[in-house]
Amino acid sequence: MLPLHLLTACLFFVVAQVAGNNERHLITFNKINLGNLAALKILMHRGGYTHAHIILNGIRHVNKAVGHFDNWNDAFGHQRSPDSSTAFTTYGGRPLPEEYAGEWYESSFLGTPREPDKKSLDDLEPKKDIIYDIHQVVSTDMSDHETLNDRILQRGGKIGRVFVQHGRNTQIPGRHALSKSVPLRLGKIYTTAERIVAIGTTSITPAEISVSLSKLNFRLPSEHIRVASKDPFAANTLIRVNKMLNRDDENPALEFLPEDLREVTPDRSGSIVEPVRKLVRSGLNRSNMDVYGSLEIWVSQAIEKIKEQMIDASEDERAQLDTYLHRLNGIQLKLEYSSPKEGEAEFADAMFTVVLFTDEYKSQPFVPIGQGEASSSSRRGRGVDHARAGEVAGDSKVRTYENLPREKLLNDAFRDLPKKTELELFAVADVRKHAIACCATQQERGVHARLQKAFKRALKHALQDELQR
Repeated sequence: MLPLHLLTACLFFVVAQVAGNNERHLITFNKINLGNLAALKILMHRGGYTHAHIILNGIRHVNKAVGHFDNWNDAFGHQRSPDSSTAFTTYGGRPLPEEYAGEWYESSFLGTPREPDKKSLDDLEPKKDIIYDIHQVVSTDMSDHETLNDRILQRGGKIGRVFVQHGRNTQIPGRHALSKSVPLRLGKIYTTAERIVAIGTTSITPAEISVSLSKLNFRLPSEHIRVASKDPFAANTLIRVNKMLNRDDENPALEFLPEDLREVTPDRSGSIVEPVRKLVRSGLNRSNMDVYGSLEIWVSQAIEKIKEQMIDASEDERAQLDTYLHRLNGIQLKLEYSSPKEGEAEFADAMFTVVLFTDEYKSQPFVPIGQGEASSSSRRGRGVDHARAGEVAGDSKVRTYENLPREKLLNDAFRDLPKKTELELFAVADVRKHAIACCATQQERGVHARLQKAFKRALKHALQDELQR
């Protein structure tokens, strides 16, 4: 009779062969900020994927982005899938327009830069009988979706779930692909998909997507949390909109701040973004009521000015103005809910991801809304484009959600993220690499040394038991 461990191995092999017919891969268009990465972690946990293809769109320094992604994976100690092939493949994505400097967090990328595993999406090679889920949280050209659909089907693969997040944080300057019409276009491309879901900030109540970083401590790698705490979303938006509204002035005053605070001293790099970020955050969380009052008035006025400009704007100009409008509406929400307080980051991607794997919430046909997804008017009356509502209402292929409970989604997302002890074990597993990084004080070094010895003892006993068999 075969030993129990060999019988178990044989049974696992048989089950794996049967399950292989339903093997799923994930294809995700991703900017690898904290929310994107947390969403990916949840997707991998819930989706049962044996492989994920990461398309790095909307990033200036792609090699550094790959190193940042490696650093994230190393922190969790899972670089390989059950079949011992690499669980993640990185791809160079669509380049940014030359005039755009890249995302704010690119200067803080962690890890060792390296080239992506594949040069571009053109190098993705679908396999027969594998189901491919497509997850898009950053814009890309529709031609990428057409290519994916055709190539997967031509090679005998299948299209599973298609998820697109649309809203103020998903735009790439010059490539405004995540407009209100995109989900409908995806429905016409992925005609064989199991399910297509479009979701955005208007799907959640309240539509506030920031989360306290203290809640993420020990659930996500500490260095990545530190980078996220410097998110200058509001400051960057206000500076850019202010410059756009005062385009005739080469160096406009920061009109969204009180007059006595408009002279801002640049930091060591010569940028005013970080000092402005601190001032703006003091207004958002109402610790400085003068800044709060100035922001409240200026943002409302800026929204109305942008709406007026959109009337006579060209299609390209309207796309840019619509992006600004989305972002200003987001700042209005932050003013309304007094957030983010010091030490918060936006976390929408992770919250929305948990909806994809539950039947708890009832979906409905996707209907494109008017310009400005999260505007005050749409929050009150939901400004639907009724001219197209009839056209779309009968198309159940593309689904969406409304009035999702924010706190419940957040708690569900947390349940899929590691606990403190799990992250500690991941760190201990590669003792040499993480010994210094994980231990800041003498007391912590003592704890780490004991964990290291315990880990080695457990490994030694496991090997002895296997040899005795």
